[in-house]
Amino acid sequence: MLLENFELKTDKVNLTDEQFFNLCQDNDFLRLERTSEGQILVMTSSGIYSSFRKTKISTFVENWNIKYQLGYVFGSDAGFTLPNNAVRSPDCSFIFKEKFDALSQQEKDRFAHIVPDFVVELMLPSDGLKHHQDKMKEYIENGVLLGWLINPKTEEVFVYRINGEISIVKGFDNRLLGELVLPDFEFELNILR
Repeated sequence: MLLENFELKTDKVNLTDEQFFNLCQDNDFLRLERTSEGQILVMTSSGIYSSFRKTKISTFVENWNIKYQLGYVFGSDAGFTLPNNAVRSPDCSFIFKEKFDALSQQEKDRFAHIVPDFVVELMLPSDGLKHHQDKMKEYIENGVLLGWLINPKTEEVFVYRINGEISIVKGFDNRLLGELVLPDFEFELNILR
């Protein structure tokens, strides 16, 4: 089903997991997400500098993972079906090896019913903070262990933890730690300037 033939509504759209996956495949030029209520969201495209930043983050996480080999790293084109039925695509995510390896090949080829252990969302200059904070809260409520919401415009990072604790790192002269989820991982925020 091509999106041009699909009337996108702001209220709930009743699509099965299969139908939503096929909608995304038929419109692979778009980045779509589904809320827990069934609303389909068309995500804003990144400018080249935002894309550069996302690539930097994913590269650093992947380089750490190559060294420690604890799991798998995903970019923003991976969709995960959360327990609340939302399908989300974080800008960068990580899943522990045992958890991912337990999925069937069919699940790996779709929007698997799996919760990333670590997620990063990078705000675009035009993004609203509340939308992203709600999304990060949803990740944590669904089992994400650690999440970073990065706002390059204000040079702030909101760090979300599974225990409900949220801290704010102010200034890109600081660094972020992977804590217990990504042991020994450090990310120098000045790389995003």
